Amino acid sequence: MRWAGAASLCFASLFASGLGEGSARAEPNADAAEIILQNRRPLAFIMFTPSGDTGATRSSEIIRWVSELFDQHTDFRLERRDADEAVECAGRLGCLAELVRADYQREGLRLENGSYGPYADHLNKLKEKKAVYPQYLLIVSKVADEDVDRISLTLLDTDAALEVIHEADRKKDGWRRDAEARVAQVAPVAKERSVEAKSEDEARRFIEDRIRGELRRRFEDEGHWEPYGIVELQCPVAGVAIKLDGTTVGTTRAGQTRLLNVLEGRHQLAFESPDFRPDERTVEVKRRETTQQRVDLMPLTSTSSTLRTATLWGGVGVAALGLGAVAFAVFRADPDVVTYCPVVGEGGDCGGSQFITFGYDTDPVPTFNEEVNPGGLMIAPLGLSLVGMGATWALGTLLFGTEEDLPWPQIVAGVLVGAAGYGVALALNGSSPYDR
Repeated sequence: MRWAGAASLCFASLFASGLGEGSARAEPNADAAEIILQNRRPLAFIMFTPSGDTGATRSSEIIRWVSELFDQHTDFRLERRDADEAVECAGRLGCLAELVRADYQREGLRLENGSYGPYADHLNKLKEKKAVYPQYLLIVSKVADEDVDRISLTLLDTDAALEVIHEADRKKDGWRRDAEARVAQVAPVAKERSVEAKSEDEARRFIEDRIRGELRRRFEDEGHWEPYGIVELQCPVAGVAIKLDGTTVGTTRAGQTRLLNVLEGRHQLAFESPDFRPDERTVEVKRRETTQQRVDLMPLTSTSSTLRTATLWGGVGVAALGLGAVAFAVFRADPDVVTYCPVVGEGGDCGGSQFITFGYDTDPVPTFNEEVNPGGLMIAPLGLSLVGMGATWALGTLLFGTEEDLPWPQIVAGVLVGAAGYGVALALNGSSPYDR
């Protein structure tokens, strides 16, 4: 689907759903694997038709043209206001600005003593709250006279208008009249212009020239004209959730998925799926440019994950085996068996290990010729070293590293702990002529 068509469909669905201010919704485009983001600011819109919907051009067509132009070229979304409510303003721009600015109607910055603070304080409060409000008001008027339409289009800066109204000297007679005269001078973004259109083509040409001309220059200065870039994703897997700045905006298609209407600047992109490891990255988006990203997701059953799982549960098994060895050594030793070693001369020694070994055997007792506990691998120290090694593997894997990290440090540390433990027991072990 071409950009213009996608944009107009996007606006139509947004207008119908009545989204609130600051909406960041996204709508997937099934035919083109496109996700159109709704990062748009509100722009108030009033359409006046005092002579009714007669003449060469229908008001619905004018609304459609304006909507398409703003949707294609700016980051604004039109918020249409009821023209009947605006009739009481009788064309006074300051009055219209107050009408469309609900934020100002609610607060107005009236202080306890009845005076007003500067208008800048109100803007600062809105900024602190991260409130999104319609800074601009677009006013379109169509007056039909037989087959000729007199069409005018004015863009009003409501902040400029409200600042004049807000800071006017209300104690002075005729302050409202003077303020309105001042608003008419400083608040319009461009001078009011009109055209006598005898056909839809003339009316449309006037609307397009007005928006793409003077209004465009203002919007470009403030970064509202064609502010978007495109993020093009290449992902071999379908159904992976896409998050942009923490908000889920859609899912990937197998192959190419395009994110449209991404604001210029840095963004956090994240990809999540129950079958793959999360992937997060920072992307830099430039207006009117396409940023390409390749998404190579790592399955949860990767080599690192398998090895970490094996190390974790292997450590648990080794530690349990070590505890079993210690228990075996404790219950294997017979406290009732005493062997004696005859000593001939000084320094004689025929004793074995103080820790029982795997060669421990009480069957030949009593005897002077065979050792009950000959030298060899010591059972209890071996068991304790296995406990230390297994605990290091299990706890180290559980507490340190991520699923993408191979657990080599934990494996090496466990072996060192086990070897050191047995080495200490070997160094402390002595021989005794009384071998149990």
